[in-house]
Amino acid sequence: MDLPGLGWDSSRLDESLQEHRDFNTWMAEEWSQLLSGETPEPTHQDEEGNLYWEGPSGLLHEWGDYSGE
Repeated sequence: MDLPGLGWDSSRLDESLQEHRDFNTWMAEEWSQLLSGETPEPTHQDEEGNLYWEGPSGLLHEWGDYSGE
């Protein structure tokens, strides 16, 4: 389904809305963690050695933000 005047089909709109939901979820998890005052345990590491923690939603967050690095 095309949306008149926008040049977007519904699949692109759904994808964009999901990106916004993911960002809002990620931001809420960041604030929740910051306000808790606790340092999360790193749960993932990428090829460059950067550490990440996984939020309740399954989204990854940079661990360096909490490690004092």
